[in-house]
Amino acid sequence: IVKENTNPKWNETKYIILTSFKDSLTLQVFDFNEYRRDKELGTATFSLEHLEEEAEHENQRLEIMGNGKARGQIQSDIRFFPVLEGRKLGDGHMEPPPESKTGIARFTVEQAKDLDGTKSLVGQLNPYAVLLLNGKEVHTTHKIKRSNNPIWDNGAKDILITDRSSARLGLVIKDERELGADVIVGTMQTKLDDMMTSMEKGQEWYNLAGAKTGRTKLTLQWKPVALPGSFGGTGGYVTPIGVMRFHFQNARNVRNVETVGKSDPYVRILLSGIEKGRTVTFQANLNPDWDEILYVPMHSTRERLTLEVMDEENLGKDRSLGLVEVAAADYIKQAENGEYLASGEPQLHSDPLRMFGKGTPKGTLTYTAAFYPCMDVVDPEEEAKEAEEAQAREEAEKQQKEVTESEGKPDAVMAQNVEKAEAGKVDEQLGKALAENETEQAPSAGPEKSPKLRIGTEDLARYGIAAHLPPNAARGDDDANVTDDAESGLIVFKLIEADLAQANCHLEVLIDDMRFPSYISSKAKSRKATFDETGDTFVREMDVSQITLQLRDTVDRKGDEKQVRTLARLSGDTLGTLKQCLDKPTVLTLHDSEGGTSTIKVSLRYIPVKMQLDPRESINNSGEVRVDVLDATDLPSADRNGYSDPYCRFLLNEKEVFKTKVQKKTLSPVWGEFFVVPVPSRIAANFKVIVMDWDLANEDDLLGASEINLDLLEPLVAQEYKLKLDGTSGTIRLRLHFKPNYVKRSHQGSSTFSGTFATPGRIVTGVAGAPIKGVGFVGGGMVKGASFIKHGFRGKKRGEGSVSSFDTEAANGEAADAGTEPALTVNGESPPPPSTPQGTPPQARSRSFGTRSIAGVSLGKGSGPEAGTASITIVSASGFPAGANVRVQVKQLAGKGGKEVHKSKALKAPAGSAQWEGETFKVSCAADTQFQLQVKDHSTFGSDDDLGEGLFVIDDSSAGSEKTAKVGQGSVVLRSSFTPANANGDVRDSPKSTAGSRRSFLAKKEP
Repeated sequence: IVKENTNPKWNETKYIILTSFKDSLTLQVFDFNEYRRDKELGTATFSLEHLEEEAEHENQRLEIMGNGKARGQIQSDIRFFPVLEGRKLGDGHMEPPPESKTGIARFTVEQAKDLDGTKSLVGQLNPYAVLLLNGKEVHTTHKIKRSNNPIWDNGAKDILITDRSSARLGLVIKDERELGADVIVGTMQTKLDDMMTSMEKGQEWYNLAGAKTGRTKLTLQWKPVALPGSFGGTGGYVTPIGVMRFHFQNARNVRNVETVGKSDPYVRILLSGIEKGRTVTFQANLNPDWDEILYVPMHSTRERLTLEVMDEENLGKDRSLGLVEVAAADYIKQAENGEYLASGEPQLHSDPLRMFGKGTPKGTLTYTAAFYPCMDVVDPEEEAKEAEEAQAREEAEKQQKEVTESEGKPDAVMAQNVEKAEAGKVDEQLGKALAENETEQAPSAGPEKSPKLRIGTEDLARYGIAAHLPPNAARGDDDANVTDDAESGLIVFKLIEADLAQANCHLEVLIDDMRFPSYISSKAKSRKATFDETGDTFVREMDVSQITLQLRDTVDRKGDEKQVRTLARLSGDTLGTLKQCLDKPTVLTLHDSEGGTSTIKVSLRYIPVKMQLDPRESINNSGEVRVDVLDATDLPSADRNGYSDPYCRFLLNEKEVFKTKVQKKTLSPVWGEFFVVPVPSRIAANFKVIVMDWDLANEDDLLGASEINLDLLEPLVAQEYKLKLDGTSGTIRLRLHFKPNYVKRSHQGSSTFSGTFATPGRIVTGVAGAPIKGVGFVGGGMVKGASFIKHGFRGKKRGEGSVSSFDTEAANGEAADAGTEPALTVNGESPPPPSTPQGTPPQARSRSFGTRSIAGVSLGKGSGPEAGTASITIVSASGFPAGANVRVQVKQLAGKGGKEVHKSKALKAPAGSAQWEGETFKVSCAADTQFQLQVKDHSTFGSDDDLGEGLFVIDDSSAGSEKTAKVGQGSVVLRSSFTPANANGDVRDSPKSTAGSRRSFLAKKEP
């Protein structure tokens, strides 16, 4: 009640449980009167049908009508929050809904048995039940006459719960007395979470406390509702109990849902129908090898996870290729004291993929799964909430005291407000009895839980020490209390409000090398937005982790296509940001390219996870390797003149990533070249150097090869190696420098070499790619370097492939300059720079000259691949269906979609094989151009049937050797050669790029 005011301001929030949109919401306005009946001033109505169309109606001005006249307006915000439901599975069952702290609880008392008859003089009671929520009456049943075993038909009550973790449900059974106060027969009180656990175990009967005999049957149904933070505390966010770790290895023989070509599969993890993570996409591949690790926060043993293999579509929705159901209860176990336990070693599964979980399986998904619990950490927000509730109780008691002790006539409005605040609350004596009886209802106590951890800013440093130390390194005295499992954990972030440069955008939170955001906020409809949302993200190594906030919006393009734009991005080290935002609202500033400024107020907290990170997931296992190809000695002679024309090929996981220039007529070549290649996993890398002898007219000869063990490299230290070749003689000298960094990757199996370095046999825990720009991409995102013996790194003469700039390419493929990249700005101030391991200099953007090994230098753009003319001859095709009318179509993959450059004659293949005569064509292209081969079964009067697709790279020599390309179930043999645009008949000074068979230089050459 607002006293004596014609423009009252209430600022109160009320909740109503809706069962239908057909009704109208009626607001009645009254004038309080101390002596007479309150006078109705008028009513305002709002049709609930509007909520079905749009859930939020802000700043509604509802006309107050009284006796047919306007009596004023009520300004209000009306919002609708639907009940969250799980997805319907293929077998007809519903999966559990998402976990939430807020929701609707249907609390029901059905009956009671063997009530204590000694409470009545005649031994027969007139019982009724009172339902309580947090000590306040919420429902009273009918009164049953003369029965000690009553059954109530109106014992159910739907109650809105704004904080499930602190909610307590109670029951008081009373005996109605005609004369005197009703007598309490028995009581029961328990936590809502404990009652839900009991319901899962099938327990419905509870003994009454405060009575000799008696028990009652109680049931509880829970429906989660996602209330925003300002209404539901933390927006229904439930603190995780741990994380599930999924290592997706591969899938085999997945469904092909494409009419032309093959499916583009990826795996996504669904929790209660909400996507929690996904892998990268392997394009046109029915046997993808993802080798990715994803983490999903878990909240209870009741949850079920869906691992679904999807086919990515450019237009329209992605299609399911089959799924696997995973029950959290199979991995999450509890100790006797209630603490959650780690599930041990990851369990390997190879499960069949079924459409919607039923039907005939097609394909298998191979993965491992494990559960790791969170440490029990004090939640400052819960503590603050308890303190506020205690303060509110003190203020209510103070107001009550002022009313009772005031001299003369008490203030009627104050008395009425106090009376309403106390309405439904049980008396103090009964409240104490309920609290005591709750202890009686609790199960017998087991071992005590470990005390909760309290993490402050001074404690955060201990969780990053492990990242500084190499594996198996000895720890100092200062590190004695730091465990190996202290560096991984969950960052819980609360988005409070924002002042944006542009409306209609949303905020995304990304961590480390993850391509997909860990959290996406709701859409901010105005420039000043209130989020009040809470989310979380898993951090593998706190000390080296990077956090990114980005504002994005969606714009409509032609047709139904939509484009997502990044408006502003802000990145910084996670540990430093966490220290500044820990448990306190902090303003972060984002600057966009147009000079606009956006500020976002956030609060962070940290929950460590009890796990030891797999060494293959560490940042020390991935990064960039700079290889300086110095020289070689004592190479064998492969030519008649007693010398060789040696060059080197470097292969990473069977893909060629670099090739040096040819050194003519020498057995002790000096190359003086370098290149930088991203390595997703040093442990799993298969890195080798092959020294070849270049020949003009014949196949190049093998002089020797050697494996390069990247696992032995010490990070950030240039090391020189002399590797003995496996030929008859020879040694090659290399200088290697490894710079740890998260290696990102993009879609696999695309039509370009860039970004396809992720191959089977290694673990990649992140997605998206950040290749360094260089002279030319040879393969696998590798940077092709330039000679540094004569001209250093500043570049060579024009036309020699100079390196003239030091630009880097950002993770999203956009150009970025280290000098202009935004840093996390807190309250208008920049945070301190990221910490670096002791004894390790920070990685600055500096130039290096001469033969000095460099670290932290990004190479610039160069001249690009050599242009010229390719001559391609289609020789034969085999392995296709018998009787097919085989035709080969060749598409040059350049620009958007590429273009068709040749279509062969259609030849009948009675045995599945065809051979062409004179099927030769020429095309202008670059030396590293890719071509797509499509084999069709030609039909004269209908559309051609697709028999398969494959990729082919031209031979950049003029020899025209034959190559076999895999196309679908068959193969196509081609002969190709490449003539540079400036060719003048001189001998080439670069080797062939063919990856043909390794022929010994002692073998007889073909004439």
